[in-house]
Amino acid sequence: MSKPVGQPAEDDERSGAVLARTDPSEVPSTASLRSLAPEYDPKHHDRYLRRLQTAVEDPRNKNIALMGRYGTGKSSILDQFEREYVRPDKVLRISINTLGAPAADADITNRIQKELVRHLTYRAAPGQLRHSRFARIKPFSWKRASAQAAVATALLGLFLFLLGWLPDVPGDGSKQRGLAWAGLAAVTWTFALFLRWALDGRVVSDVSAAGAAVKISERSDTYFDEYLEEIAYFFDSVKPHVVIFEDLDRFEDPYIFDSLRELNTLLNASPTRQPGQPIRFIYAIRDSLFTQLGHSPRAGADDRYRRGEGADNDGSHPGDASTSQTFDPAVVESQRANRTKFFEIVIPVVPFISHRNARELMVNALERQGWAIGPTGAQIDRQLIDTVARHTTEMRLLLNICNEFTVFAEHLLGPNEAPGLDATGLFALVAYKNFHLEDFELISRRESALDKLEHDHTRLVRQCITQAETQRRELLRERRFEGAKRRLARSLGKRLNFFATAVRSTPNYRHLTQQGYLVGEQKFTREQSSDPSFWAAAVAGAVKVTAGQNTPFQTSIHQFSDEEFASLFPEAGDAKRWAELDAEELARKFHDLDETVAFLQGADFADLARHDEHTLDSDGTATNFRALVARHLTTDLGRDLVTQGFLDRNFALYAAQFYGEFAGVDVAQFLVQAVQRNQMKVDHRFSSSGAIENLLSEAPPTFTRSISVLNLQVFDHLLANPSNHTERAVSFLIAGLQGEARSFLEAYFNSGHERRALASQLAAHGWPAVLTYLATSDEVPDDDERPALVSDALLALPSAETAEVDGQVAAYLEEHHADIGALSHWQPDAKSRVVYKVAEAADITFHQLAALGGPLRDLAILGNRYALTAENLRSATINDESREGSALTLERLRTRHAVWNYCVSRPDTFLAALRSNEQVEPLTADPAELADALGDLADWSEEQVAELCQMTAADLGVRLTEQVPQNRWQVLARCQRLEMTLENLHTYIEQFDVDPALAVLLTSHASTTRDAPLHEAGGEADADEDGSATDLAETVANAIVNAHSAVPDPATRAQFVKHLCVASLRLDAVVPEAGNLLLELLAHGLLEEDAETYRHFIAGAGWAAAESAARSSEHFLDLLSPEVLGTAVTDLLLSAGTTPNIRSYVLRDLDLFVPADDIAALKAAAQASLSHSLPMSAAGVERVVRGVWEDDYDLVVEFLASTSARDLPTPDLVRLLALLPAPLSYFSSRERTEFEMPTRPSEERLVRKLASRRLAKVEKRRRKPGLVHVLTVAPPSS
Repeated sequence: MSKPVGQPAEDDERSGAVLARTDPSEVPSTASLRSLAPEYDPKHHDRYLRRLQTAVEDPRNKNIALMGRYGTGKSSILDQFEREYVRPDKVLRISINTLGAPAADADITNRIQKELVRHLTYRAAPGQLRHSRFARIKPFSWKRASAQAAVATALLGLFLFLLGWLPDVPGDGSKQRGLAWAGLAAVTWTFALFLRWALDGRVVSDVSAAGAAVKISERSDTYFDEYLEEIAYFFDSVKPHVVIFEDLDRFEDPYIFDSLRELNTLLNASPTRQPGQPIRFIYAIRDSLFTQLGHSPRAGADDRYRRGEGADNDGSHPGDASTSQTFDPAVVESQRANRTKFFEIVIPVVPFISHRNARELMVNALERQGWAIGPTGAQIDRQLIDTVARHTTEMRLLLNICNEFTVFAEHLLGPNEAPGLDATGLFALVAYKNFHLEDFELISRRESALDKLEHDHTRLVRQCITQAETQRRELLRERRFEGAKRRLARSLGKRLNFFATAVRSTPNYRHLTQQGYLVGEQKFTREQSSDPSFWAAAVAGAVKVTAGQNTPFQTSIHQFSDEEFASLFPEAGDAKRWAELDAEELARKFHDLDETVAFLQGADFADLARHDEHTLDSDGTATNFRALVARHLTTDLGRDLVTQGFLDRNFALYAAQFYGEFAGVDVAQFLVQAVQRNQMKVDHRFSSSGAIENLLSEAPPTFTRSISVLNLQVFDHLLANPSNHTERAVSFLIAGLQGEARSFLEAYFNSGHERRALASQLAAHGWPAVLTYLATSDEVPDDDERPALVSDALLALPSAETAEVDGQVAAYLEEHHADIGALSHWQPDAKSRVVYKVAEAADITFHQLAALGGPLRDLAILGNRYALTAENLRSATINDESREGSALTLERLRTRHAVWNYCVSRPDTFLAALRSNEQVEPLTADPAELADALGDLADWSEEQVAELCQMTAADLGVRLTEQVPQNRWQVLARCQRLEMTLENLHTYIEQFDVDPALAVLLTSHASTTRDAPLHEAGGEADADEDGSATDLAETVANAIVNAHSAVPDPATRAQFVKHLCVASLRLDAVVPEAGNLLLELLAHGLLEEDAETYRHFIAGAGWAAAESAARSSEHFLDLLSPEVLGTAVTDLLLSAGTTPNIRSYVLRDLDLFVPADDIAALKAAAQASLSHSLPMSAAGVERVVRGVWEDDYDLVVEFLASTSARDLPTPDLVRLLALLPAPLSYFSSRERTEFEMPTRPSEERLVRKLASRRLAKVEKRRRKPGLVHVLTVAPPSS
């Protein structure tokens, strides 16, 4: 047993005070036991004896009290007193140990009186109390019975003789008659003797006659009152001088002494009492008995001790609960102190044993029995002696502890009995036994307070270890998160920047070019948003998006609410997640937790009592071990023995003898506390050599199939040394995982040494949830060992069907497959197939195909169980081991049919993988390879095919053949992957004409090969001798020139047609269109600039088709004629793009270009003249006025008022006015010489023009609602 905490150093004065036993391991098996009977010690008792003898000699002292607590030697003094008394036969000792069964109405005092009466009367010899109702029955005596029969026979014969009733007897002589009378007397005597024997011990209790009986009884208050005559008769008959009463104080009734004092008074007052020889009562009692006075219900019986009213008049008990009384505390205390009212003299016995000298007495007692006091295993620890002695201040108890210890030691501490146990531990338990008798008996049934304490100790240790392991897992997660923290910060920063850019792109903030963030008072740039320090601040404060022109912090453009921030960035968590990791502090925490677990696993009772920080949480209340000790153990001694380390978890080993081969204290303790109780002791530690082997040999065969097998070290041994025991233990563990066994599983994966072996065994024995537990449970430490545990479990699975795989397991296997050896290392084919079936059942997609072992990788490729990424495709298609720098090409993909079919079946994912590929080389540069591949992409959309084509070589051109599906031609054209030959173009145009897809190709080709002819760009000569190539070129050229919808830009069409090496185009094949087509064709020499060309275009598409060409031409006016212009004169005059010289040219020859009935053209002429201030001839002005005034009066008025008609002579002007309605016609007709005209601007300008030519006088007058012109027509000039 380990040295208890706080054991004093060896400098104690008794460090060498041991017996002269040379071998301390030797147990004194022959030591005699000390009697517990009273033992007179003159040194301590003589003076009390003399006081008692003196008190007895005084005739006044009839009630003498020898008063002291238990163990002071009162019985020893009385024994010696009895021996030295002048007449020992006149000393009567009465000791009552128990009371009889209580009567319904008997109180404690009455019951004690009854026992005293019984003890007194039965102290008399049989026959001594002949007239007493309690006379003792004499033993049957044949001699006495024979004499009594003879007397009875003689008396009977005399009675019959006197009455003359003697019968006649036969016989002739006196001799014969004498013999006959003798025979009759013998028969009578024999009958009388038999009757005496038959009736021995029997008395007649009732006599009744004719069914009537008479009984006379008188009710007595007490037994003393009822049997007073019997008691007096006893004392008169026996004549004792001294009566010694012992053990009356055990019944806690001080009022019995009142009754005895009264009895003593009555006996001594008896007339039959010899004068000068009083009866003396001596009482051996303890002082504390009289503390009952004043609190006992009987305290109210005597009104001498009670203030207030006397006893109840109704006869109820004065102390009955129904009586409400008020006691004066001073009177009550005086009552207690006044114990002398019962006695004439009180002799106190001073205790000679106390907590101060009990240690010396106990040491002496142990040394007399051969025990040593010292630090070695067979010696009793001195501090333990001190502890026990402090609580053992009664000599009998002290001696009994030493006696019991000696007997226990003979059986438990012998060299052939139970090695490993020590004297200190045994003595502690024996001391505990004497203070907890009932609890000691419960140890064998495992129901004692110590067992309950040990159970709570186990719970507390396991709970605290679990808490420490949980904290350790949290620290491991924190350490692992440190590496992922920066990756998370970059991901969150990218998301934040995207959001902020979207906000800044709104119209209100689009002009702000710089962007930043404001968190509280801290400023962060856009780039700093990807740093963990930003997110540490962001989760703790309000985040604002800022922007500006010169600084990113000029204007706040958005502020995140808490809800918005949490929804957009849920991964950000709280500030604790982003706290800077202190490596030294983390290492210190790991060290502290490891030390805590190591301490708890070996902690005994005393260890936990010293550490109040370790508590047991139950129902929300945390209780430390010291409080648990106080809860379970009711005595201070028991608590001290536990907290000081003298009673530890091995207590049960000292409670009974061990049978069988003793395998060590640790094994024996485990057998008693775990195996025999069938309880789980997860943290029990074995320290002896070969402990587990010894345990397996000593334990019953069912041990490995019981819950007691669930111990860390036991499982370490079983897993390190596989056997049938291992299989049974693991099977039991799996079967019990829905109950207590689950907590053991957590403990083992946190503290066990063979965790990987356990993972393998759990899988091999078919635990369905093994992968779920190992991959996802928080009970498994989240460190680098988890992938290894999962790997061992995968490799141990007998089949894939035995393991349940859920989404969490699948996610873990996907994320960590590169770290799981069963997946990443080469495994035999059989193992690889099982692992692959697990992956298949879990629907796992491997993200790093190169990380898989060879056989498993091949299975994953065949089963399409890998992510379509560039690296995975490279790994799946390239056979060399390095795979570094190898290009991913269409040729390689299509060579591996399984890989290519997988890619074709998932176009979006495949294209995303190709987009992420960082290789410089194109997907293919072979047109034939691309053409063949297009045949496999029947289910792809055009956009998907186009993206694939864009990844091929930029100069790749596919020839349109039967192998190329027609529905992919347009994609090839749009992606510029169509071979640029006349034949290819012709084939395409025949099928699709010039559509937008070909337009893209044409536009690109025209811009990149400006001056190169098509046959050079296409890489071959298309001309041949029979002119077929020329016909193809003209056909293609015409199609392209007329493809204004597909190729809106005329310059592109003209330029591309120029590349076709076509000399010129047939004018009738060209479809006129508005815009610059004519200009571009003339510029490239594809059409002749002549009147017919202009006429063709103007007639086909109006003036807009020739305007740009006419504007740029130097010869257009030479070619312009009514035939060329046709009906487009209106468009020419009104078009903003018409040059002034062309417009003037037409206005000057208006009669030539505008037919008489073309009012629209005349109006256009007027408008053109007005808008561009172009003059017109008088004939032209007159045509406009005549043709337009009815259709547009205001335009004519404006036209006449404008400078366009400034050259018109006044007579002609007056003549033209006559064509207009009144009042303007008055200038010519003179119907009125004065009239009014509105003041609108056009009419006002015309009025001023007329006034300037003196055709009228103008006066302004006010009329409602405004001004009007009043004109006076001037007379015509001569």
